[in-house]
Formats: sequence, C-alpha cells, structure tokens
Amino acid sequence: MPWLHPGMCVGAGDPRRVLRAHYLAKFIPKPAWRTTLYVHADVTPDAVDSVRDRIERIHELATKHVGLTSDPPVIYIYPTAEALREFACTGPSAVAYYDGAIHLAVVAGGDSELARSLRHEYVHHVLVSNGIGAPIWFQEGAAMAFAADGPRNYYQTWRKNPIHVEQMITTFPSTQPEEAQELFYVKAFVMTEFLERLCLARTNCGIAELAAALESGRVSADDLFDWAAHERSSDLAHTALRSIWEDYAAHGNFPPATMKALLDRASVKAANDERGRRNGP
Repeated sequence: MPWLHPGMCVGAGDPRRVLRAHYLAKFIPKPAWRTTLYVHADVTPDAVDSVRDRIERIHELATKHVGLTSDPPVIYIYPTAEALREFACTGPSAVAYYDGAIHLAVVAGGDSELARSLRHEYVHHVLVSNGIGAPIWFQEGAAMAFAADGPRNYYQTWRKNPIHVEQMITTFPSTQPEEAQELFYVKAFVMTEFLERLCLARTNCGIAELAAALESGRVSADDLFDWAAHERSSDLAHTALRSIWEDYAAHGNFPPATMKALLDRASVKAANDERGRRNGP
C-alpha cells in the first residue's frame, strides 16, 4: 500500500468523512496547467494566481529533482490553516499535506509560504505516483531538500536525540504529539543531508539516484539508507573507526580523516576535469 502524507485518516464510517466530503464539494474548480485547482470561496484571487502561476515550473523542477515523471496533481486551496486541519490528521502547525491531492492553506507570509508548501508536497506527489511510499525518511528528506524548508535548530535537536534508522522507514508519528512529528522531520533531514554530503565530487549522485533505486526495485525501503551510505562512501571506509554513518552520528559531523578524504576526492576530480578540458574532446 503506498504511503500517503498524513491527511485524511478517518475510517469509512466516521461522520467526519462525510463532513469533509461536503466541505470539499463547495470548493470552486479552476483550470490550471494540466490540472485543476479546487478553491474555497474565501481564498483571494492573488493566492490562486500564486499557485497557478507556479505549477508548470515546480512540476519541471520537482520531476528533475526526483528523476521520475508524473502527471500534475489536483490541488485544494484553503482560506486558513485551521480550515485545512479541521478534517485532517495533521499536527497543529500543519499548513499543507498530501493524500493523493495537494492541500494548501493560505497563511501569513502569503506568496512565499504557498510556494514553499507547494514545492514540498509536490515531491510527495511525484514519489507516491511512481509507487514510492517508503522509506518515510526519504519522503520527507527529499521534500525538505527541494523546498529548502529544513527544520530550525536541527543540529542541536539531533545531537540530543539519536537516530535509529529502523524507526524511520514505515511509520510517520501522525497520531503522536507535535514534538514527535517535529523530531521525525529533524531526523529525516539529517539522514538526507548526510547522504547528500557524501555526494561530494561524485557524478549521478543525489535524490534522483535514490528514487531510481527504489522505483526499479534494486533496493528495498528497509535497505535504502545503508545501501546509499555504502555506495557513496566505499572509498572512505578506511577513514572510519566504525561505519561512516556511525562515526558521523558519534561526532555530529565527519571526523577529520573522513573530511580530508572527501576533500581529496574533490581535488582529484577537479584535477581530472581540468586535464580533460586541456586535452579537449
């Protein structure tokens, strides 16, 4: 079963499901690039234009970021965050979610916040529409990387809360207190940042490489993090006392020997690139 960002989570017989359906049925359909926006009557035209004008470009960038194709999703635009949360199993600070459609709330910060939310949820859409539900850390890490909305003070929070990778794969703590949800985002961000830092001077290395491995079935959701860490650090293994990740987690950074090896890798690549330019095609 594909993973969906925590949104509608009430059962078929729950009266909230009927109330939600009635509420969304009042949203006004408006055409947009290859999709439809469903807009609450209280949403301003400027907010609608802000979303509509960005869809094509964000679609282009998100599919490139993930490395997979997708059709644009249906998008719902709510007048307030409170309205968005009323029928959704999100945390009390949520301003957007994805459940097969993208749901966005108009909030303080207006245009920039709508754009950030759209970018984040669009990555969930591209992944889920290609059959990639888990690992959840990758869902959130890839979305935060694309939207540039990493958690504040993530480093300090992470250092006080060790990461257990096996707890980050299949379950998002949507029914737990908001602090647990925020901590999940922090850990997902740190795991993704660690793998991205290992890409230094490597080609074809990034979010798209991980998505391709999952989509093709070459790697399972359970094994993605360990696989990627090994693939990206096989030339650095001699610098670690344990594994590269265990050293990173223990130090809060790459230890000096590993950092030097990473920089040496970059220097070698730069020298080879320069040699290639001088020698020509």
